[in-house]
Amino acid sequence: MFVLSISDGAMRRFDGAIDGGGGGGAGAIATAGAAALVVFRDRTEIAWLRGLKRGFRHCAVWVRAGDFWILQETLSHQTLLGIWPAGNEAGLVAALRASGHRIVPARIAAAPRRIAPPLPFSCVESVKRVLGIHAWSMLTPWQLYRHLAGATKILIDNYPK
Repeated sequence: MFVLSISDGAMRRFDGAIDGGGGGGAGAIATAGAAALVVFRDRTEIAWLRGLKRGFRHCAVWVRAGDFWILQETLSHQTLLGIWPAGNEAGLVAALRASGHRIVPARIAAAPRRIAPPLPFSCVESVKRVLGIHAWSMLTPWQLYRHLAGATKILIDNYPK
């Protein structure tokens, strides 16, 4: 197997240790079973999203891959990527809470080997794809939250309602 790495604007191929996101360093990818933190927030700059349930107007996902947590956040105009050192989960959770996020722990599932439902590309659809969820009925961050909170039964924060 190989992983493509973007370095200095050039795409390069390298062979590396591919694992399930629990260890290793360079070359690690997040596969089924890898830990994830799905984050929800209220703040939005898009007026029509203010009609969504308060506190659940946007979502993103942090995934553990090797020595890092990787952020994948889909906005209306761009997808953002970020990293956080894996040894400092408490700092990551504290930073997310301080910026008003509700956090739900999750795990990446092995997605069904069929085409995902053809739904509009949104933050919810992006998070569902990362987590391996194929579901027609989840269109809003609130619906995704209810699905994940019901699956984990544990929330790692007490976000005010």
